[in-house]
Amino acid sequence: MADLKRNSGSIYYEVKGSGPPLVILRGLGRSIRHWLGYDDELSKYFRVVTIDNRGIGKSTQPHSPTDTIYDLAQDVHDIIEEIGETSAHIMGVSLGGMIALAMGIKFPETCKSITVVNTSIAGLRTLRMTIPGIKVVLGGLTIRKDTLHDNLANLLVGSDFSAEQKKSFAQKLITIDEEGTGANTTPLCQLIAAARFTAKKDLASMQVPTLVVYGGADYFVSNNNSKKIFALLPNAEELEIPGAGHELFVDKGKEFLKPLQDWVRRNN
Repeated sequence: MADLKRNSGSIYYEVKGSGPPLVILRGLGRSIRHWLGYDDELSKYFRVVTIDNRGIGKSTQPHSPTDTIYDLAQDVHDIIEEIGETSAHIMGVSLGGMIALAMGIKFPETCKSITVVNTSIAGLRTLRMTIPGIKVVLGGLTIRKDTLHDNLANLLVGSDFSAEQKKSFAQKLITIDEEGTGANTTPLCQLIAAARFTAKKDLASMQVPTLVVYGGADYFVSNNNSKKIFALLPNAEELEIPGAGHELFVDKGKEFLKPLQDWVRRNN
């Protein structure tokens, strides 16, 4: 547990396990706690670095409306240096995937490899969030939190999750939310940063080995986004996890672990 100092606060991060360094980055409004133990599973095989992005969780550096995805990538780069690594494997889910791609564009020498999961970028003429996803996000402004998390649970996991498993997942989200996940304005600021992340031309010349992963049952972000990102990258591989949802580490974490291990080993 440590803090990276910034001008107006700090970025909280944790390091656990041993092996090849692997930085894992969460999505919109998500803190380290939202890994729900998957970081502990990964730490059996990697030196895992988890980060609370600006304005999230235990990070005290606010996320301002002018902060960009590249600013978040700068935080990741500086944390890698602070823990004594010259480079690391970067894996990001959704918004975290955008940060991972920004790392590959701005700091390619710091990236051994990149893995992006169910992510998107602006400028690809693809609906970045599904219609049900948009409705749930907008509905979160007006409906009860328990209803919001029930709706999210239905969208964020795949087709193989039972109603009971979804209910348990929703309760975990409620518990984390009740304990506080950061400033109320942070998700909006993150959405603004994501909307401004137009990296189409930069990705076409990015040489960092990149694994583009998507869940076959992602009801939150269209798979077309991942397919278009894959088509842009000159040094990439594509992987679909059948039946997996947006938060595929929740419902298909075991199925994802072996391909991730193989990818890191080949690019270490």
